[in-house]
Amino acid sequence: MELVQNDAADPITYVGRGYIYQDSEGILSFKLYTHEVRNAPGIFHELTQLIGTPGTLYKEDRYYSLSCLSYQGDNWRTPRLLISITRLNDDVLVSGRLFAISCTRTVQHSTEKQYYHRLHVFDDIDLPFMEFIETVTATERIHSRHRARLSLNRKEFDIRKGDGEIIVEVASQSPFPSNFFMRIIEAMTFVSARQAIFRVLVLGDDKAEEFRLTSPRMQSSTTKMRKPIDTVQLAEPNMFWRLFSTFLEYAINNAPERGWNRCAVHIQNAIDASAKSLDAWAVGLCVAVDGLSQMVAVQEDAGENTKRCKLIEHVKTFLKERGWNESTIGNRALGLLSQLHQLRVKDRLEPLVASGVIDKELVQAWSRLRHPSAHGTVFDIEAAPKEEVEKLWHEIDTVTTLLYLIVYHLIGYRGFYTDYSKMGWETVQVRVPDQRKDPTP
Repeated sequence: MELVQNDAADPITYVGRGYIYQDSEGILSFKLYTHEVRNAPGIFHELTQLIGTPGTLYKEDRYYSLSCLSYQGDNWRTPRLLISITRLNDDVLVSGRLFAISCTRTVQHSTEKQYYHRLHVFDDIDLPFMEFIETVTATERIHSRHRARLSLNRKEFDIRKGDGEIIVEVASQSPFPSNFFMRIIEAMTFVSARQAIFRVLVLGDDKAEEFRLTSPRMQSSTTKMRKPIDTVQLAEPNMFWRLFSTFLEYAINNAPERGWNRCAVHIQNAIDASAKSLDAWAVGLCVAVDGLSQMVAVQEDAGENTKRCKLIEHVKTFLKERGWNESTIGNRALGLLSQLHQLRVKDRLEPLVASGVIDKELVQAWSRLRHPSAHGTVFDIEAAPKEEVEKLWHEIDTVTTLLYLIVYHLIGYRGFYTDYSKMGWETVQVRVPDQRKDPTP
């Protein structure tokens, strides 16, 4: 094993034997028993450097790159990790935790060039599978409906449920888009309303395979966010996978080269918030709707913009003439004026209301749910009457429907979904915008 300091002219290097293991929390960790140390400045300076400066982010030279050669001949690497040093006399023990580790293996050349991904999600995510899988044990042969297969843009998907895991395999005759595996995770998170995190990833073609192992991330197992399509009320499983495919295609076409796509981030925030109190859930859900509404294209009237600018100038002149422009009330007025340049959520969603994509009542429910939570009003579920608790749950379900309808509009989905704003949670179809009324470009 070898640890090399990042971003240093004469990097500190530790070389020796060691091992990689999972600790009691399932985190990938390592221990390195050094037999060679290069450019080490001394124990006091070394330990001081490891601590860092409180209140600041670690500098790049605080991180190390790990490479290790396994007994099978695989070269595993981690490009950026923090280390801990323990000294016993002249011996140095270096240890730390790994977010991820990877290696690349050469594969035998195939006459038919093919690219493939395989993801292992170690979680029992509820997905509506369509096909049967045969499992043979020492005593019996079992057929279980734990498989779904679909095609998207000449990519063949095979999604299976195993023992405590979901396995996603994708094959293609052409190279995958950048970070395609992240787009799969985003789509799976969206349709299941549960954060999907891969723990094992295999990326391959006809020449090489890359293996990535990752540590578990912090996540809540108590999220309560409703799925876009309630799997209990599915008319047929293909409804679910059509939504998965539509979101995946949108994510591929709109995500940045690095990082998560913006739509998925807002959805993830709403899912995370649902694991907390009803107040936290309401705030997180409303903020997610606000963020998604900013992605809706709105064609602003040029005349309205002119009126707004004139109004701001008139008020500024009025405050100056009265000598209030430097006063507390004047500063508050100027602050309110600056908000005129920012469209409200209601304004951004008005095109969707006008075109019939969403009902006005959904936006009104968002307003009712947001304002008490945003201004610190606490809902005491223990003391509240049953009717008030039921009303709050209904408001949350209604705003959840609003969130999903905005997403359907953004991704261009035109299939079925579950309307949680209706009693009985009806399965209905997304309404196509009335182009005669739709003011969006």
